Amino acid sequence: SFKIKNSYPNPFNPTTNLTYEVEKEGDLKVVVHNVLGQQVTKLYGGYRAYGVHSITWNALNMPSGVYYVTFELNGQIESSKVMLIK
Repeated sequence: SFKIKNSYPNPFNPTTNLTYEVEKEGDLKVVVHNVLGQQVTKLYGGYRAYGVHSITWNALNMPSGVYYVTFELNGQIESSKVMLIK
């Protein structure tokens, strides 16, 4: 249903752009988890049409560390690892 293209820059401070391609439209949910598996923020929730899209995550108020950005669309779940360095 979709492909995660890249996260740039990575490592980042304090923003990173997450680019992904939707091959089959549907309801998309994008959330960020810390290394303990706790959800720290929701970046997107709603309908996404076919095409290439990007989301900017501003992690200004988050501590340095590794985070997992999880995309869920049409039952498919993919994650991308990003590193915030302050």
